[in-house]
Amino acid sequence: METQEAPGVESSPPSSMTTQLNDFHAKKNAAIKNRRHEASVAHRERMNKMRQTIQAVSREKFLKDGGNTEHIAQLQRLSELLQRKQDIEAQIDAQRLDLQAAYNIATKAFQVAINKRLGALQTG
Repeated sequence: METQEAPGVESSPPSSMTTQLNDFHAKKNAAIKNRRHEASVAHRERMNKMRQTIQAVSREKFLKDGGNTEHIAQLQRLSELLQRKQDIEAQIDAQRLDLQAAYNIATKAFQVAINKRLGALQTG
């Protein structure tokens, strides 16, 4: 009976530790996701404001210069590049979150394996 109770007692703290570790990782991931989302939203707003400013300047320049097409083309190209940059950064953030989630899953699996091995060594 001692061998039956000992594994239950020994496995209880590691499962508690695993639960705490999982909770910690979940909270950390939520905080990271929120910070990245806030940063992404702020960045998107700055890029949109910059794009609107560029478009307003290009319209104003067009009206004043009677249609300086080279200048307008450069500003439109800059606006397109800013949009592309914003899209790429959004993709990078999404991939980073996916990699972080995969890392956390692997870490949890590793922790469970360590706890099982530790329990086996302590009872054996």
